[in-house]
Formats: sequence, structure tokens, C-alpha cells
Amino acid sequence: MNQLFKFIFLFFSLFILIFAIPSFADSTFIFGTRPLGMGGAYTAIAENYYAQYWNPAGLALNKGGFDFQLPFGAGAMFTGNLLESVNNIGNLATKFSAIDTLQKTGASAPDISQLSAVVTAMKNLKDIGSNSSGFITTAGGGMGIRIGKISVSANNYMYVGVKPYTEFNELWLGSATISGSSANRLFSHALSDTYEGIKIDTSNVNFTSLTNTALSEEKAALVTQLNDWLKQDLVKAGVEIPAGLTSDQIANVLLNVADTNGVTEADIQKSINTIVENKELISTLINASSSGSNPFANNQSNITLKGINITELSVGYGRQVYKDMYVGGNVKLMTGTVGYYRQLVFDKKVEMKDTLSDFTKFSKQSSQVGIDVGFIMDKRETPLKGKFGIMAKNINKPVFDIPEEAVKYNEQKITLNPEIRAGAAFYPAKFWSISSDIDLTDNVTLIPGYISKTFSIGTEINMINKSWINIPLRAGLIKNISYQNNEYSYTLGLGLNLAHFVIDISGQMGAQSVNIDQGASLPKTISGQFSLSLNF
Repeated sequence: MNQLFKFIFLFFSLFILIFAIPSFADSTFIFGTRPLGMGGAYTAIAENYYAQYWNPAGLALNKGGFDFQLPFGAGAMFTGNLLESVNNIGNLATKFSAIDTLQKTGASAPDISQLSAVVTAMKNLKDIGSNSSGFITTAGGGMGIRIGKISVSANNYMYVGVKPYTEFNELWLGSATISGSSANRLFSHALSDTYEGIKIDTSNVNFTSLTNTALSEEKAALVTQLNDWLKQDLVKAGVEIPAGLTSDQIANVLLNVADTNGVTEADIQKSINTIVENKELISTLINASSSGSNPFANNQSNITLKGINITELSVGYGRQVYKDMYVGGNVKLMTGTVGYYRQLVFDKKVEMKDTLSDFTKFSKQSSQVGIDVGFIMDKRETPLKGKFGIMAKNINKPVFDIPEEAVKYNEQKITLNPEIRAGAAFYPAKFWSISSDIDLTDNVTLIPGYISKTFSIGTEINMINKSWINIPLRAGLIKNISYQNNEYSYTLGLGLNLAHFVIDISGQMGAQSVNIDQGASLPKTISGQFSLSLNF
């Protein structure tokens, strides 16, 4: 017995030492309605068909019986205010186009709202370019049959990561010469290689009724900023200002052109305030710019979608190895389709249907074999009244090819490195269980920089527990222990087992919220699952 314990300890210790490195893993998706309701604390419980996915050693505890499962679910996780920032940029696409035209032709002067749009864009770029900012969406479903200690299933999982990459070191608005294909630039229309630069048009220096009355206070504030720093910074950014032009006259130009372009007084007022409030940001960007090397119109900031859809056919088996100790394994034939798409954030307002269409257009399919192993110690019939389990998924590191579009941007193939998870369950009564799970690996998601390493606790109470009817109530808590902040979510689940026919529902909601647009927010994490099954 001591030798067996030593072997098991050494076996899993080697897995942890070899594989506990940053790697893509699927811990952001909790597969199964019952496991989700319990917060994903299911490695030690591992009962019925779900044991094949969570810990195949649990299949060995079935003395017979049969169950057939049809689970379905989907979820989303925000790792930053990505959508709000992208929407803010996309909503200003017309003004970016006008700035591009001005910089390319030098035909007229800018208006205050166009300069404000540039500042707003760079501010949002700073937000979405922060480390680990992104969005993950997941979905899964399948069909499985368990007969005794053997389980056969066909499952499908989808993971898509949305990650922003920002170019945040140039704000050059003057004349420039650039090279390269216009298809890779900020705007999709043809661009000349030569930019004339933005110029202040002296034909608009006279007063108007707009600048005299309604916005007199705002104009005064703008003149103050021009005198203090803005005029000098515009010159540093390459804007051509005729000699002898006063700050008062420059303010007139910016306001009069805005009036001519149909900008409302409210938007003009907001634009001035935006510039005043972002003095430090503007100065930082302009000081980082180098003359003519990279005009603002050539900014390559983008949103990258990278995802994989995995269809797997798998067979799982568990067996007893010594008294109350059980082992199991799962072999999977996995077909993975990797999709990739890169959207320039300034190009247009991001439309989800168009983006998904382009995302699926650039894809590549490949097949691999995946292997899972698990171990369970069952002490429910002892004073401990518990179970202990450990599970290692994808121990052979399946690798999936990526499309040429991703290769072009030096992306790496998707590797499903092992995800090792341990759990314990306590049974205070026959109708009640309390369980906990913890990831033993740092799992890199499809959002570079965002690590998923979760600790979860869950419980299940059978409120009605009779032979012909059973109604379990489930609850759980999930915490990402890779971060110091309060990144956690709650789960709830409910089941109805009526004469062996079972309906289960469960949901997950993050404790924190993220902004998705002005005035609108969603929980940082949200998911739901539904399943139908027959259990005997």
C-alpha cells in the first residue's frame, strides 16, 4: 500500500513539475450543468457521464447503471472595458476620415471636434491596450452515454479570444511620406504615399456669432490652453500655423470650421473640455512622436480574434486499483478548427456580424489525439465522509494548426497544454455534499497576459430525495487566484429528476461589472447551461 501511495504521489508530482507552465487551457469554460451549478467543484465528485470530462476515475465507482446526457451551454468573460473603448473609437470613424483627408491634402483647417476625436481615440487606445484586456466567449454541447464503468461521448467546445493590440506612440499630424500597401493602413480606401500635413487656415480667423456668444466661456478656456501649451504642442505634432497668428485667432479657426461642418454647440463644448482634461496625455503622445515617421492616419491599432472550435469523440474508462482508490483515463479524437481575424479599430465601427463572417473565412482544420488521466480516493464510508481527486487533462499536449492569415502576423499554433486540477468533497449527509476544487497549473487563455487559475467551492442539497423524484439545489463560488483583485463569480443550479428523466439548469454571474457602451454594463462573467438526461 505504501508503494502504491508513493507511485501515485510521484506520478502526479511529475505532471505538475513538467506541465505547470503558462499554456492555453480551457479552464474558463465549465462543462456540464451540474458541475457549473456547483461552481466547477466537481473533480472529486465526478459522477455519472460528467466523470468522463471531470475525472474519469469516477467512472470506476459506478457499479452498473446507465445514463444518457445532452448538455448545452455558453458563456462570456470580459477582462477589461474592451467593447466600450472600441465602440467609442468606432463611433468617431467619420471624424477620423476627415482628419485623414486633412492630413493627406492639407486643403483646409481642422475643427475642434476633429482634434478632440483624435484625443478621445488615443485615450481609448490606452485603455484597451492595457495588459490582459480582452474578451473571451465560450460555448459547448454534446451527447454522451455511460454504461457501467465505460463512457462514450461526442462533444463540441468553442473558445474565442478577442484581444486588442494598440500602437500608442505616435500623434504626427504634419507632412509625411509613408510606404507599404494601403490595404494595411488605417483606412481601406487608397492612400497616397505623401501627406501634405494639417494646416491652420487663415481665412477663418474672423469672429462669428457662435464664438462671440454661446461659447464665449469655452472659447476663453481654449485660448488659455493655446497660450499655455496647446499651440506649442500642435506645432510639435506637425500642424502648420502661419507666423503671427494669435491664440485667439487659432481658437476662432477651430470653432468656426466646426460651425461650418455642422458640429453642434454641445459637441463643441464637449470637445474643448476633452482637450483640456487630457493635457498630459496629448503632451506625452506628441513628445513620443518623431517627425514624419508614422502619421496618425497610418495607426495600426487593431482588435484580433483568435479562436478554436474542437469536436471530440472520446471513450473513458475507470477501474479500482486498491480498496478505496480508483484510476481512470479518457482518450479523445479531437478535430480543431482555428479561426483568425484582425480588425483595424479606426477603420469603421465594429459590426459583430461582419467580424464573425471574416473570422470564419480565415480558418484551418487539423486533428489530434488527447489523453486525460485521473485518480480518486473514496472515503465516504469512513469517518472522513469524503472523496479526494486529481485530474490531468490533455497530458500529451495536442497542437492545432493555424490559418495563413494568423501565420502572416507571426501567431503561434494553439497548444492545449495539460490542465491539472485537484478537488475534495465532504458528505455531511446522504442528501448533502460540499466540494472544492483548485487548479494546480497557471492556464494561459486566448487573451495574452490573462491567466486563469481558479479556486472554487460548491454545494448540492437534495431538497426532495425520493426514489421517484429528486430536486437538487446547487450553489457555488469561483475565484481566479492569479489576481489580487476580487475577481470572483457566483453560480446557481437546479435540477428535477422525475422517474429517471432529468432536467438541469445552471448559471454563473460575475461579482464585478464592465462597461460595454456609454451608460450600459454587464457582469464581468456570465454563462448558462441546460441539459436533458436519462439516469438509471
